[in-house]
Amino acid sequence: MRIEYKYLIRKEEKDRFFKSVTPYLVPDGLAETNGGGWYTVRSIYYDTTDLRFYREKIEGLPVRKKIRVRVYNERSERSIAFLEIKRKDREAISKNRAPVAFANVEALLATGDIESYVLRLRRFPTADEHARRFLYHMYSCNLQNIALVTYERQAFHGSFDHGLRLTFDYNLRCRLHPRLDDIFSEDDFTPYLEPYCVIEIKSVRGIPFWLADCLGAFGLIRQTVSKYCIGVQACGVREALMPL
Repeated sequence: MRIEYKYLIRKEEKDRFFKSVTPYLVPDGLAETNGGGWYTVRSIYYDTTDLRFYREKIEGLPVRKKIRVRVYNERSERSIAFLEIKRKDREAISKNRAPVAFANVEALLATGDIESYVLRLRRFPTADEHARRFLYHMYSCNLQNIALVTYERQAFHGSFDHGLRLTFDYNLRCRLHPRLDDIFSEDDFTPYLEPYCVIEIKSVRGIPFWLADCLGAFGLIRQTVSKYCIGVQACGVREALMPL
């Protein structure tokens, strides 16, 4: 369990803020591998036909979840997708995550055959259990593919506290009712949250003093920022509802 803090900063101020915090940070593994210190995040969010998970966030329920399939960067033969359940319990967040070769995601969702399709990777020792939870929600709630949310991300860990994670997300864009194969597409998007960049901080120990000082120097105030909900609103909530 970690606590998540979110802030909005205008793009023209982002570089100055970035310079003030980078002495205390190191790039995360994916950012280093991708080169340039950034990568693209692509997520299809699943919800009920009446947008139950969307409404739980809008209504401010303290315990809620998001169900999504997430991939990174561009499609390749080795692309891996992650079946994710992101849970929020008041201030704390946690995540169930199971890796699957992207080419096999559709077959897994259709058959539920975890044994054949979930990848056995050392970093995900409980992947099978997490995949079962994901599929339970998919089947029991008849979840539908509501929104594709895509953005660029710069990601860092604390130099001295690897439990601290700080990300900058920008160029947010959304499209409704994507097919799974659309997840790598760049067509038919509605941009949103311009001209802002989303700063996310995740920590098990709270915000360190040096980071609190940097946030205060730029007048940044903690906010509730749901990329899924704001994306759906940008595209039209009525249009996002699935026909009964």
